[in-house]
Amino acid sequence: MAAGSGSRRTARLTACLLSLCLLQLTGCGGGAGPDRAAPPPTTPPQQSDGQLVDLTQSRLLSDAELRTLPFPSTLIAPAPGELEWLRSSQHPLRSLVYDRDFSDLEFMGSLLSGKRIVQLGESSHLTREFNQAKVRLIKYLHEKQGFNVIAFESSIIGCWLQDEALRQGQAGDSCVFGVWRTKEVAELFRYIQSTQSSEHPLRLAGFDVQYSSVKNDEPEPVLAWLAPVLNAADPQQFAGIEAPVRKAITLAKAGLDCAQQSPGQACSAFDDEYPKNAAELDALASRWQPYIDQSPEAVRRARLMAGLTIRNLRDRLDFIRTFISEPNLDTVRDGFMASNIKRLATDIYPQEKLIVWAHNAHVSRARLLAVNPGSGRHMGNFLAEDWGQQLYTVGLYMLRGETYDLARKVITVPSTFPFESMERYLASLRLAAVFLPLDAAGHGGLNSAWQRRAINAYVWGSSASQEVLTDNYDALLVIDRTSLPEALN
Repeated sequence: MAAGSGSRRTARLTACLLSLCLLQLTGCGGGAGPDRAAPPPTTPPQQSDGQLVDLTQSRLLSDAELRTLPFPSTLIAPAPGELEWLRSSQHPLRSLVYDRDFSDLEFMGSLLSGKRIVQLGESSHLTREFNQAKVRLIKYLHEKQGFNVIAFESSIIGCWLQDEALRQGQAGDSCVFGVWRTKEVAELFRYIQSTQSSEHPLRLAGFDVQYSSVKNDEPEPVLAWLAPVLNAADPQQFAGIEAPVRKAITLAKAGLDCAQQSPGQACSAFDDEYPKNAAELDALASRWQPYIDQSPEAVRRARLMAGLTIRNLRDRLDFIRTFISEPNLDTVRDGFMASNIKRLATDIYPQEKLIVWAHNAHVSRARLLAVNPGSGRHMGNFLAEDWGQQLYTVGLYMLRGETYDLARKVITVPSTFPFESMERYLASLRLAAVFLPLDAAGHGGLNSAWQRRAINAYVWGSSASQEVLTDNYDALLVIDRTSLPEALN
């Protein structure tokens, strides 16, 4: 796709992500088990003489073993000074799965000093190696850096209910969107389960305003948790909450269904019922707030989450209403997601450090895409305003191989990169997996200037989109060769 063709990226991404609500709600990604899964069996070292690098061995690979196959001879190499800067600044990842030794990740300790929220992006939702790398990073961040909450780009309500199940020793139904119901991500849920009896359990959260779970986002499980919390505070005041809550959930689903079937058209049934239901939820939130303000410490977190649940049901209606009329506008959803993360960090887990799992298009810190000013603000831009230097953002990209689009159509990742792109610079390192802290301060001068000007980076492995990398990310994690994830269902 031609340079600058990323102008349609955000619109397409929004529509595709929303379609997950209807198309990707099958299967479960959660797993049970009190112990961490055993490492995969050891295989012989892979060489660089035409063999692919295997990053799933039960050990850390050497420098020689990480060297990848050459790229096409037509690929323009960086200038000598640029290549020297890259080699001196990069950190090779010596495994994507091995969790008995994190020594290759120790460099991150200094990078994360003073950070409260780490965002882990991905240029595609359906890439095996992205899932593996992020799961290993999460284990490292939890065990070595004290990050005790993992928050997914999935339903805030559904993931709270799954976390409740995990706390009670149950595996629970997966709350995440279907794109992450894979064998690679199932390893993360097994790990979360294994930490529950430890001194520092890893908590599961969601932050999306959308629903993502067949089981946990239905009226019955939501009310089964929410109603007792409210009624325990005042059974007379909150005796009738079932009707507006049930209506909010079913109305949002009907509105989204209508919007997807008739993009940009009116959804009269939703429009007719929206004002009344929104007013009911506003009134319920107002009645509940004093009980949050006066809550004893023992029930404060549950009451805060109950208030956040009511607020999120209300926000979801506003999001659907906007999506019906302006399906290409990202700001509303991203704003609500940023607000949910802020509430998780300040109210639900005020003493914890959080890891965020989402698409690059959401974690990006820039206010606008350089080529798509109509798309609005990204979630990462809202978070940067609130958290400043406490926020650390990593963008994940690929150089060659395969990935899926959201319709499970195979995308072959081009390794030619005809335009000046981030991928061309990183390909010059010929490393199977590399972590590159970006040089926003310009210490590398002209040798790192490509990071501080608009340059192409590939979305979903195939569409070139211009971005100023240092405006969006603190670091990049780039995988040389990717493959298709293995779905659980």
